[in-house]
Amino acid sequence: MKRGFLALACVAVVVALSCTYGLKEPYYAEVTEIGFCRDWDDAEQKPRDISETFSADTRRIYLFAYAKTKEKLYFTVDWYHSGRYFLQQTVAQNGEGYIRTWIDAPAAGFAEGSYRITLFLGKTEFGEATFWVEKSITK
Repeated sequence: MKRGFLALACVAVVVALSCTYGLKEPYYAEVTEIGFCRDWDDAEQKPRDISETFSADTRRIYLFAYAKTKEKLYFTVDWYHSGRYFLQQTVAQNGEGYIRTWIDAPAAGFAEGSYRITLFLGKTEFGEATFWVEKSITK
């Protein structure tokens, strides 16, 4: 009886160890800032000309977020215009610093109205931000 119990205990330990062996520690990430800008400083790796309002004739709108991570992680960005989903992007981040992505204007320019992004890591929402596109002013 003792041998059967001992064998069963050994099997239980092996099964328990094999179930937890492949598990990874939970990831760590913190996002402290999310915004939009008209330009990106490649040398400094930071946003320039930050704004929440853009002209319809703007050629590119950057999204930036300041993230702190301990390992390489992939954030997902969902883009919406006037409440309608239109794009999903994936952005990698390794360590602390700004992540960035952008959208380029279509040939006719950006459509007027409100835009929103939602930033995710896996299924966890890390924040959202909005900006507005206004009619172009021609001179």
